[in-house]
Amino acid sequence: MSSPEPDSVAANVAAWTQENAQYPDGAAARLWSREEIAWRQFAVPEAELQVLGDVSPLDVVELGCGTAYFSAWLARQGARPVGVDPTPASSPRRGG
Repeated sequence: MSSPEPDSVAANVAAWTQENAQYPDGAAARLWSREEIAWRQFAVPEAELQVLGDVSPLDVVELGCGTAYFSAWLARQGARPVGVDPTPASSPRRGG
């Protein structure tokens, strides 16, 4: 399997950077405070979909994690998540 072309990676990062701009810090805090996860694009609660099951014994990698809302919810359910995101707003701030 070959790696994605650099232009497609750059286009993907640019698209998600624009998408993430719609979720300022206040929105992230509101999402993080929910009791259960709601699937972001459609805001359907996990209790309605029941797709995850028991995550407590799992190590999880969340690719494209943004504010790590999903990882935070998984951690509250006992999973051990690690979030990775290439967009500038999701990168650790340096030097300040």
